[in-house]
Amino acid sequence: MQILGTGLWNDARVLKLPALQGAWFSAPENGGYNAFSARYHAKYGSDPTRIATLSYDAVSLAAALAHTQGSQRYSENVLTNRSGFNGADGVFRFLPDGANERGLSVLEINDGIATPISPAPHSFAGAS
Repeated sequence: MQILGTGLWNDARVLKLPALQGAWFSAPENGGYNAFSARYHAKYGSDPTRIATLSYDAVSLAAALAHTQGSQRYSENVLTNRSGFNGADGVFRFLPDGANERGLSVLEINDGIATPISPAPHSFAGAS
C-alpha cells in the first residue's frame, strides 16, 4: 500500500518520521518559495510562513490584472483563463466553479529527504 500525503509534509521534522519513509506527497517545487523567502527575509529580517506565497500570489495577480486587462480585469473570462497564471509556487488557475488547480510535483520520502519523482508542470498547455 502506498501512503500519500500533502505539501504539509514538506517539513524537516515530518520527513524524518519512520512511518513516512517511502511515502509520496504533492507539493510546489521549492525554488519559487526559496526566492520569495530570501526577498522577504532581506526586507523584514524574519522568515515567512510556508503558505505566505498564497497571499503573495493573490496580491500579485490582482495587481498584474489591474495593469494589463483594462475594464475586464476581474471578469470571469479573465480569471478562468485555461492557461492559468505563474506564481511563486508555480502555475495555478481558477475553474468556473470557483475551485483552483495548481501544478505540483510529486515527491517521495526516503532517509528523511523528499526527492521529486514527478516534476511540477510549468504550464497547463494541452490541459483542459
